[in-house]
Amino acid sequence: AVLKTQGNDLYKSVALITAGNAINQDYSKTAGGVRTISLRLAGTEEAKDELASLGEDVDDFIVQTNSKTQQLIKDYTAVASNAYKGVDVLDSNGNLRDTYSILLDIAKIYKEIQETDKKAGTNRAQALIEAIAGKNRSNIAASILQNPDMLESVYESAKEAEGSAEKELNSYLDSIDGRMAKLQNRFQELAS
Repeated sequence: AVLKTQGNDLYKSVALITAGNAINQDYSKTAGGVRTISLRLAGTEEAKDELASLGEDVDDFIVQTNSKTQQLIKDYTAVASNAYKGVDVLDSNGNLRDTYSILLDIAKIYKEIQETDKKAGTNRAQALIEAIAGKNRSNIAASILQNPDMLESVYESAKEAEGSAEKELNSYLDSIDGRMAKLQNRFQELAS
């Protein structure tokens, strides 16, 4: 429900949980972690209250306006490949983008952030993970950010799978209907 509220459809949610679970190997904890990440990105008082009610540590959670969250993420994600502009968490209307899109954009440059940290002696990659996931869920955020290819491929696979079960069922039912029609024809012939 939290992921849906934050603009993620079923396919994006499945992709986030699958990529997050690549290291963790516990879907229940991973789903909770993805929920936490989504709420932390929102940065609202309501998100903080919901995290607290779920037993999450909110000591380091700072309620921020969208523009402050935007600037924080942009600062941590400013690298050469994006002309040091960073990843924008807001859309063109100033609304928070969906969790999947934000994390995918960050994941695509995460290795570059780590390499830049090594050269500059900074620790933006770890600060970024703690900002978006907190200390307790940082392993899930790290798993997502280290697997951009998995994130994209799971999303695409999930989208392509839509309707395939329905198509299979329809072809099966069509074959049964066809066979039933033939059987009825034979019974009519026999009755005659």
